[in-house]
Amino acid sequence: MVSNRLGLILIVLLFSLFFRDISAQENDSYYFFVAFEEKEKNNEITNPLSFLSQKSMDRRAKSNLAITSEDIPISKKWIQSISQIGNTHFHYALKWQNGIVVSSSDISVKDNYLAFDFVKLVKIIKTPAEASRRSVPLNIINQYNYGLASQQTELINIPILHEFGFRGKGITMAIFDNGFKHVDTFPIFSHLWNERRILGQFDIVEGDDNAIPHGGHGMAVLSTIAALSKDTMTGTAPEASFYLFRTEDNASETELEEYNWARAAEIADSVGVDIINSSLGYSLFDDSTTSHTYADLDGKTTVVTRAANAAFRKGILVVNSAGNSGTRPWRYIIAPADGMYVLAIGATDSIGNIAAFSSRGPNAAGQLKPNVSAVGAGVVVGDGTGAAGKSNGTSFSAPTIAGAAACLVQAFPKASNNAIFRAIEASSDRYDNPDFDYGNGIPDFKKAYEILAEKYLPQQFDQKLIRDFRFYPNPANDFIYIEFLELQSTPISVSIFNYSGIELLSQDFGFQTGNVSVRVNNLKLSAGFYVLELTRGDYLQRKIFVKY
Repeated sequence: MVSNRLGLILIVLLFSLFFRDISAQENDSYYFFVAFEEKEKNNEITNPLSFLSQKSMDRRAKSNLAITSEDIPISKKWIQSISQIGNTHFHYALKWQNGIVVSSSDISVKDNYLAFDFVKLVKIIKTPAEASRRSVPLNIINQYNYGLASQQTELINIPILHEFGFRGKGITMAIFDNGFKHVDTFPIFSHLWNERRILGQFDIVEGDDNAIPHGGHGMAVLSTIAALSKDTMTGTAPEASFYLFRTEDNASETELEEYNWARAAEIADSVGVDIINSSLGYSLFDDSTTSHTYADLDGKTTVVTRAANAAFRKGILVVNSAGNSGTRPWRYIIAPADGMYVLAIGATDSIGNIAAFSSRGPNAAGQLKPNVSAVGAGVVVGDGTGAAGKSNGTSFSAPTIAGAAACLVQAFPKASNNAIFRAIEASSDRYDNPDFDYGNGIPDFKKAYEILAEKYLPQQFDQKLIRDFRFYPNPANDFIYIEFLELQSTPISVSIFNYSGIELLSQDFGFQTGNVSVRVNNLKLSAGFYVLELTRGDYLQRKIFVKY
């Protein structure tokens, strides 16, 4: 039997070989999405490791997600039948969308595709007229601001998780963007290559396995998560591992890019990605007749949003920029940020004021968007020289949150993507009074940690509320005081657990009466997060504290 590790290598190798067989298309081609009827019945679902990695299977198991017909690959016979039509070039299959993307210089082949009884519809998603060259400016200010990256991380309270060992280690992230120029040469990324944490690359646009050379936006995005340099900046998850996907074509803005995104999501699922960060979005296209209306952004209509929702159903946390249209006629969020299961991120300045350019909610179904916000105005990113410069955009607030989420996934490996999503929302400063500018507000990742700890740390007793007590200091050093008011001859005991649920010490204070202050001494613990478990008679409560 092939080992799980070898199986993953084979999957990545197959994707790489597949991409190498595809030549770049000329700009005179029409691109089509060919949608199929119900998938052909087969027995592949009995052997899911033939099309999913073990890591992908494990991620589903964590959330009790079944393998469904949606996961089954498209029939090879159907792909071959379409591909054999004259002047047809096959690009990729989309199993979640139940169709394939093909191109041809002859628009009339559409009728030939429709002649097959297994074809449901054919849609033109890019025309030759839309291939004129366009540039995508990064808007980076070429100035060095050493240390300023601390403001964007401190606003969401992520440094304290870093300090105690949660830096994204063991978590796999996929970055969808327009390219990653200089990621292979800039020193702020050298640790990723030295430690072999760039796990693979996929250029969906040109059909090969080199996503680096085409655009620099992805490099700046990646820096907010992965950069590690004492002289420039540190990202929010510098110990995570990454797959780099190029889905965005700088030459045009067409529906094809949504299908590219959907294809990347399926690959990300197959190789076992935990988190997708997408600093991309779609509303208006070069061909205005294909542009979305606001009504399309109802959380379930656009192709890219359906793909993002599908990725969530597979157990992946999907983080997406809300968009930069707050001061434009189109002021709303963009697809797939409208998705109900997409964590859409707005932009603030470094002190928490909403940025004027940050796209507003709600989505067209009236659902709260953005979900949360983080620094995106004057945000520190890797610039075109490999140093730290400033830029603007929800393109950078989104990966800041995605990286922080990776730290939570590391801390709570049994937590589902939905649990991580909801903890981030619940930790935010406007959670009790959200709005369509900030969403739930700015997350506090220490608080998100505490929310998850209540659920995922081992529960040995029924928890009941203990009133009229407090404990301090927190953070603690060598001791903790616990104060009670008006005890009525009650036995008191205290235990301390690490975040894995292992009891490290216990102290029994016997029966106590009246106003009482007890001291837990000799906290000979390593720096980190711990759980204080207080028992008073039949009552029990747990509190999180930090040991310095």
